[in-house]
This record gives sequence, C-alpha cells and structure tokens, in this order.
Amino acid sequence: MKNEETIYHEVVSKPPEERKAYLETACHGDAELLARIEALLKAREVKDSFLEAPEIDLNATLDTSPSTEGPGSIIGRYKLLEKIGEGGFGVVWAAAQKKPVKRRVALKIIKLGMDTRQVVARFEAERQALAMMDHPNIAKVLDAGATETGRPYFVMELVRGIPITKYCDQQKLSTKDRLDLFIKVCNAVQHAHQKGIIHRDIKPSNILVTLHDGVPVPRIIDFGIAKATQQELTEMTIYTQHNQFIGTPAYMSPEQAEMSGLDIDTRSDIYSLGVLLYELLTGRTPFDEKELMQSGIDEMRKIIREQEPQRPSTKFATLQIQEQSTTAARHSTDSPRLISLLRGDLDWIVMKCLEKDRTRRYETANGLALDVARHLSNEPVIARPPTVVYQLQKAWRRNKVVYTAVAAVVIALLLGTGISVWQAWIANVARERAVQEEHKARESEVNARESEVKARESEVNALQRAYNSDMSVAFRALEENLFGRVQDIVSRHVPEPGEPDFRGWEWRYAWAQSQSDAVHIWDTPEEMDEVFAVRISPDQRYMVSSEFHLGPAGQYHIRRLWNFQTREELRHVHLPSGSLYGFEFSNSGKHLALHRGGGNDAHEIHIYDTATWELDTVIPSETRVGHLSFSPDDKTLATLASSGAALWDWRGKEIIHQWPVEGRWAPLDVAFFPDGHRLAIGGADELKIVDVATGRIEHRQPAPDDGTTLAISPDGRYVAIGSGYEICEIGLLNTTSWEQEPPLTGHGDWVTSLTFSANGEQLISSSADNTIRVWDMNRRVTTRVLKGHQSEVYGLSLTSDESRAVSAGKDGRILEWDLNAPQPAFRERLLAEPVQQVVFSADSRSFYTIDDSGSVSTWDATTFQKQHSISGELGPDSSIILSGDEDHLIAGTGSGELWVLDARDLQVIAHRTTPPGRILPVGFSADGKSLVALESGNKISLWNVETWQLRSRVEAGLNIGSYRKNYYAIPEDSDLLLYPSGAGLVWWDLEQSKEPVRIHINTRRSGVIAVSRTEPLLASASRGDFICLWNWQTRQPAGRLRMLRSVHSVAFSPDGRRLVSGSRSKGALMLWDVSARQEIARFGTGVWPILGSVQFSPDGNIICAIDAEKTAHFLRAPSFERINALEAEQRKKENEK
Repeated sequence: MKNEETIYHEVVSKPPEERKAYLETACHGDAELLARIEALLKAREVKDSFLEAPEIDLNATLDTSPSTEGPGSIIGRYKLLEKIGEGGFGVVWAAAQKKPVKRRVALKIIKLGMDTRQVVARFEAERQALAMMDHPNIAKVLDAGATETGRPYFVMELVRGIPITKYCDQQKLSTKDRLDLFIKVCNAVQHAHQKGIIHRDIKPSNILVTLHDGVPVPRIIDFGIAKATQQELTEMTIYTQHNQFIGTPAYMSPEQAEMSGLDIDTRSDIYSLGVLLYELLTGRTPFDEKELMQSGIDEMRKIIREQEPQRPSTKFATLQIQEQSTTAARHSTDSPRLISLLRGDLDWIVMKCLEKDRTRRYETANGLALDVARHLSNEPVIARPPTVVYQLQKAWRRNKVVYTAVAAVVIALLLGTGISVWQAWIANVARERAVQEEHKARESEVNARESEVKARESEVNALQRAYNSDMSVAFRALEENLFGRVQDIVSRHVPEPGEPDFRGWEWRYAWAQSQSDAVHIWDTPEEMDEVFAVRISPDQRYMVSSEFHLGPAGQYHIRRLWNFQTREELRHVHLPSGSLYGFEFSNSGKHLALHRGGGNDAHEIHIYDTATWELDTVIPSETRVGHLSFSPDDKTLATLASSGAALWDWRGKEIIHQWPVEGRWAPLDVAFFPDGHRLAIGGADELKIVDVATGRIEHRQPAPDDGTTLAISPDGRYVAIGSGYEICEIGLLNTTSWEQEPPLTGHGDWVTSLTFSANGEQLISSSADNTIRVWDMNRRVTTRVLKGHQSEVYGLSLTSDESRAVSAGKDGRILEWDLNAPQPAFRERLLAEPVQQVVFSADSRSFYTIDDSGSVSTWDATTFQKQHSISGELGPDSSIILSGDEDHLIAGTGSGELWVLDARDLQVIAHRTTPPGRILPVGFSADGKSLVALESGNKISLWNVETWQLRSRVEAGLNIGSYRKNYYAIPEDSDLLLYPSGAGLVWWDLEQSKEPVRIHINTRRSGVIAVSRTEPLLASASRGDFICLWNWQTRQPAGRLRMLRSVHSVAFSPDGRRLVSGSRSKGALMLWDVSARQEIARFGTGVWPILGSVQFSPDGNIICAIDAEKTAHFLRAPSFERINALEAEQRKKENEK
C-alpha cells in the first residue's frame, strides 16, 4: 500500500469532486489513515486565512527519510532481527538481547527524520506510561536509551499475538469465554487507571492475545497517545493541533470527539471498552467505521456525540440471515440462542458503557468487570434499562426548542398569578440554602481530602505488600541459586524519584548475593545456547570449549579453540550430534585428542599437534567416545564409550587392552592414577581399578546408581565420585582399604565435574545447582562457594598454576574465576571458634565474643581476625555487655563475680563479688550512671559505673526466671526493665522501685524479647507459634506475627523497620516487615540448628546468628552508598569495554 505522503500528493493533484472516491480506494479501509489525510486537506484549504491554522508542514509529520536500521543492526545491547510494526512516527523491531540475560524483546524507535519535539514528547510519554505499570496483561518496559544519532528508543516485552476480536472469531470462542477474556482486559485497564494513565485508544488491534501454556492471555500495547491524570508523563510539551483527533473514531468517546475544553478522564476508556465489548458480542461496532469516515469530520463528531446506538441484541437481529449465521457460528452457537444471550443483562451492560453522559457510565474499569462477572454468575447486575425520567431528559435534549416554547408559556401563566408570593418565599429559601451549601462544601472538602489520603495509603500498602512478596520470592530463588531471577526482582524495586522506597536490609543482601564472583565473562558468540565442557592446555596458551545448539535444522555441536591469554577465538568447527565431552589435552600440552563423528559420519578419535594444529593421528572407533584420558607419560590414551573402555597405543593406532562396560546408557568416567600404573574406569554398574601393564582388574565394586563423574587424588589415595540424580554428594573411596569414607555434602543438585589441586589439599567441584565449591580435603568442609552462573554449571577446568578456573554453563556463558581472591565480603561468614555471645562496637567495625569457658576476644568485623583475647578467667555461664561510652566491657559470671575490662585491650580494671550465685548484666539506666544486673535469688542490683560499687539491691516482686541476656530489655532513655515471667510480661520501674506490673499475654510460656529503638514497640516470642508485638508505653498489644515453630530469639533492626527471629524450622532465620506485619525473607532452609541468639549490628548491615552448636553466622549486606559505588564502577568497566 502507498505511504501517507504519496497518497496526499496524489489526491491534491486531483479535482475536488474525485478526491473522495480516490481516498476510499487508496486507503484500503484504513480509517485512521483516511482521517489523517482528510485533516491535511482541510488544513490546506484554509491556508490563505490569517486567523486560521497555517498549512501543515509535511516534513514535521511524515517520515521523509528512509530508516538506517535493518535486520542485524545493533542498538545498545540489542540486535535488530525483524520489523514487526510501523506507525506514524515509530518503528517496532523484534530484537535479541544478550546481556545481562538472553531474551527476545520488542524495540520501538522513532523514525529517522521524525524526531521533532512533539513526536519525541509523545514517544517519551508512551515509554513513561508503560514503565509505570506492572501487570501481566500489559506489555512491560524493560529498558530505554538513545541511538548514536540521539534518537530515543525503548525496549519492552515481545508480544506475539493477534487482535482480540480476530482471536475470538478464529477460535470460535463462546460468549462466556469472550466475556472471561474481556474481564482480564478490564483488570489491565483498571491497573493503568490506578497508575494515573488513560489509554485513549483502546481497540482490538491494541489488545493482542497470546497463549501461555495453552491459556489465552490478552496483552494491552501501544500507549502512544496515553494521558496522565495525576502527573506529567514527560517534562516535554505535547502539543495537539486544533481539530486533530486523538484516538480511533469508531472507538472514540463523545468527549474525545467534542475536542473542547472538557478534560478527558478514565471514563473515556470505559466508553472504548464498551465499543470493544459490543464488537466482541455482535461482530460489529456501534457505528459503522466506513460510514463514519465517509460522513466527514463534522458529521462524524455529531454522530458520536448525539446519535444513540442500537442495543447489541437489536443490532444483531437487524443483520442479514447469512451474516447472523456466520456471526453465531463464530460464537459456537446459533442465531436465536445468541440473540437470547445478548438480550437483557449484556444489552444494559454495553449501553451503560456507551452513555453519552459520562457520569452515567461505570465509574471504573473494575466496576465494569465486576458487573460482567455478576452476569456470568447469574447475579443481579448494576446496569439497568433507562428510567422514564431519564428518557424524558433525553427527549428534552433532542427537542429543546419545542419544549422550551411550551415551558415558557406555562411558566409565564404561573408567574403571572403567584410572582409576589414566590419572590418572598424564594428569598428565604435562598438564604437557608446558601448556609446549607456552605456547610456541605466544607464537609465535601474534608471528605475529599480524607478519601485522597486513604486512597494513597491503600496504594502504598498494596505496593509495600507486593514488594515484601517479591522479596520472599527472591530469597527462595537465592536458595536455588537462581541469580538471574534475583537480579530481575531487585532491579524492579529501585524506586523512581518521588516514589516510596520500601527497600531494607533484605534488598541490599539480595543485591549482593546476586552479584557474580567471576572475575571475567568471556565474550562468547551470541548464538551459544549451552556450553558443556572446557579444557585449558597445560601451558595455559589455549582453551577448547564444546557447545550444544538447537536450531531450525536440528541439534548440532560446535567446538571452539581460544587463545587463553588474549581470550580471543581462534577457530571453530561445526559437528553433527555427537559427543560433547570427548576431548582432552595431553599432560605435556603438545596434543589434543577429541572424538568426532555421529549422524552420518563415522566415529573417530582425532589427535592434533598443538604446535601447528595439524591433524596428527586418526583412530577409528565403533561408537561415540564420551571420555578420554592421557597417561602421565602421554604414550597411551584411555577411552570410555558405551561399548566399553580401551587403552590405546595412539601413535600405532593399536588397542593394548579392552574392558567391557555394561548396564546403563551413560558410563561414568575414566582416569589414570598419578603413577600411570593403574586406571580407574567408572562403568555403568561398577567401578574397576585395572593394572595398565597387564590389563588385570585389581579391584571392582558397585558404582553409584546416580554417579556422574570421578577424579583421583594426586597421591592416588582417593577416588572421588560425584553423584546427584538421587543423592547430591561426593563419595570418597579409600584405595588403601577400599572402604567408603564419609561423603562431602553441600551441593543441591548433581555434581558435574571434579578436579583435585596438585597437592591434593583441595577438591574443586561444579554442580547443576549453579555453583562451584572449593573443599578443604583435610577438614572435609567447603571453604568457598563461587556463584555467577544463572543455570547449571556443566564443566570446569583449572590452569596449571591453579590460580584460575574456567567454567562452562547451561546459560551459554564461559566464566573465569580467581581462586586466590579473598572470600567476597558479602558472602556468609562463620566464626572459626564456637562462642555463646557476640557484642558489636557502636561503629560495627569490631565485635567481642565470649565462649562457654569464659574466654573473651575482640575481632575485626571486616577481616574476622582476632585482635585480643583473655582465656578462661571468667569461667562458665558468663555474659558480657559494652558500656555506653565503649570504654569498658563488663562481664558477669556464673559464680557471682562482676568483672570490668578495658574495651581496647581487655585488661582488668575492676573486680567485684556478689552473694553466691549468678550475676547477669542486662543494661544501663537512662542517665547512664548505673549498670543494671540480675542476681540469683530473684534480685535486681544497680552498680555505679564510675566506682563500680553497688548502689542498691532489691527483691524482684515476680519470678525472674531465665538468666539469658535476650530475655531482658531496657528501652532507650527509660528506667523500665522489661522481662518475661511465666505466661506474661513484667514492667519494672528501676528508679521508683514500684510494685512491678505483670500482663498475661496468653502463651504457653513467654520467652525472649526485644525493644525497638525508634518507637515504643516490644516483640515477645515464646514456645508458641507466634511473636507478640506490644506498645511498651501503653502496655497494649500491637499485633502478632505467625511462625512455623517456637521462637528462640528476636531482634529489631536499628531503624526499627525490620525484625529478625531465630527458630528451628525450614526457615530457621526469618525477617519481618514491622509496619506491614508481614514475613519478608527466610534463611537457612533445613540446614541450621536452633538459633538461640540473633541481632543486627548497630550500622544495620550485619545480621549475626548463633546456633545451638555455638557457631556464629554473619550475614552482611552492603550499604546503599556501597551499592551505588559498585554499580558505578561496573558501568565504568562496561563503558571502557
């Protein structure tokens, strides 16, 4: 079809009487194109008038230059694939994104030459409108930017679908199914309205239906003429020319067609939804599109504003018999049945949407959706036939002249007889009404303000709960090492200026955990689907990778050769569907052996000379070779295939020995012992250790049913066997006793590769749980967990100096790791020594610990190095507290001694004794002059912090109970001691020594407590399955948090926004949003024992938890300032790259 500019110039050259017929033919029924050209013609006709609009500049509205983009062009991080749409000022492309995630997207860009201020403003408005929304039935904006020439673009989800009306007709959906789809559209429009966006162009071509798991899902697109109700969508001015239509005539509301000063609100979209519903039900729009366009602009506006459309049932009944049958068939019914379905509720629902008076339409899209749902549920609907009064009002508007004349005569007669009485009465009524109206106006203003505040609060609460739910999902994804998903969730909740910020410790922690530990991501080709294996040559000059691809022609493999030093690809070769793993460098690095074959090609082993990369030797093979291993002297080559294992004199192409392998389809692995005298063959059903010289089987034993890979320690003492299809562990076979030693556990999915370090002290494993683990073989524990792959890690290879590792993944990426780099600061740290208490310094840079023997130590909170220590002087059952000025560390012992230590070097400053029993320091008085301690025998003592002499000792009026520090709290700037007793809480006034107040809290037994530093809020946990919140000033309950198991510890964050709790359950450590009373994250699923102590560091960055085995877990989140700095550094590196 000809473009807009060509049609315009051709129609101008024709006589006026021929133009209408020419336009109908040239526009091919495109109503929007016809309206635009008629507007241009009208502007041209009045160009000579000084007071009228000047002639429209075609160069400002039409694309006069060809687009420079084409398939294959690169815009930012996106590669254009195919053009999928084109409008008046923009072009939409299907594009491929490579980083940070691989996906197909839709990229919309302004046409070259169309980047006028008005067009750019409208383009930016559409992007902002989409960006403000997050709904499954609205296309999402993913990115935005500008080309090198400065033209803006934005990136959104790629929605491949067909218009909703066409989909319904093609699938012959019933009326009920059509209404179900329509309700989803209404919900999406409601979401847009709640975000303050009016679409203004709702029509079938802007609502596409796609299939998700076979279920139709409508998606609203094209917010190109959207309008904001509460804020500007762009800082640029969008100017609309006089008499310019905003929308599509057949779907346009009367107020849109009027083009007056009347503001357009959300009810304009309700009218368009009514037209869409009308078309879904009858197959026709209320006013015929072709007739509207032929009537001219003024008549078109009059029809839309004044003419009443037929009811849907009436419209359908007036169609030709053939048209009725065709339309009914598309509804999977017959004509009489369809008329019956339309008559009644559906007629009135549609007509309520199409009211000329917008105040009589549905107030919201949600109201419309609910009314449709009521119809489907056979419930009474809100929509009803018009009343007699309303019909008279409509008649009045249609015949104002006649009715005005009649009314004038009647009124004149009445006025003539009662004007004097009426004037007196009306004056009095006017005075009373003025007073009433003034009062109502004040009430309305107050109510409006209250409603606005409540609406805003409801919106914020909904957003907050959505954030909390997303964070809960993010932490479950962290448990499964799904870092790409975590990154998506974290980036989604970075607030725009002016938006509420719900982020807390959990967001910062999730951000840190989703960052890659890899030091380099290799620049792999965009088309790489899955990388299955990598091998680094012993001289570290080369690397070989093996990939799997599934394309239109079927599956195939690619092997690539890389320069390891420069990370540049040297060559690659396409292979048929064969072995992905069968390749290995010789120990000298002079040769590379690999399997080649499959499909129609014969299976062969090719051995290349790495000096020239010329083919040195070709060895035929009967079947696919999955595993290869050179002997330490490189003279022989061991192979393992489904048919069996073989030992080759590879230069002579002769088999020295063969061993059968039977059973399952995938043999385990093959590897030489370091001395070269023995060979380990991981067969289908058993593991064989064979003598290389004689071929004799020295040892055999059953292989794991779910074995995946094996490796031999450098001293030959252990054969490590990975598994995981059923049990995720690494088995250790002692080759001296031939007994299985305790396995290494920690991976969450099958183990894909194993490699020992040269000294045998470390074992490096990769797994389908997306991680790489480094194991200390002396202590048999994990020392590092490397994270960065967004899917299964398939292969791993170490450099000969063991400083680096390279891994291959299902995510199509090759990552490089520095094995000598320090443990990332934001990974979980475990204290090397068991402790029973941790006390942080005020700046959180150091902390103090005490263990079961009474040994006290100071630690650096960054390096976790011990700075000072005193051993065993305090004895067991001791507890410590830091003074407010941080000069002193006070310790109470189980034998009734009070020790005062210098906080810097732990030197003893004072030593006091109390009556036999235990003394527990719990806090300081409000003026900071007294230390508060609990003593055996139900006593509370106060100590002078200057002289460390006893000030007073009183009997507690109620049973104190436990002597654990986290059972007691003194709120800041108060002299109240709060502690549990039985099934209640006790308030004790320390200064006035009043009778303590006890409140029953209805639990089996009250336990640990914590007090917020920012509000009078107390959290009390117990053996029950909930946490009680109290206002400690009013002693009134403030809510409950439902738990899974009994709670053993609680603590507030320094800002009071979060509460952390420790228990024993599937989520031992839980984080709560205090204001929403909602769970926000869980840690330690099924791993940690009972958590007897939890706390935040004073800077709010660290959560410390001590479990029942006295292991201290430190979970550190970076500050927002640190995150901003790290992201800026990442952007700088990307720009430099």
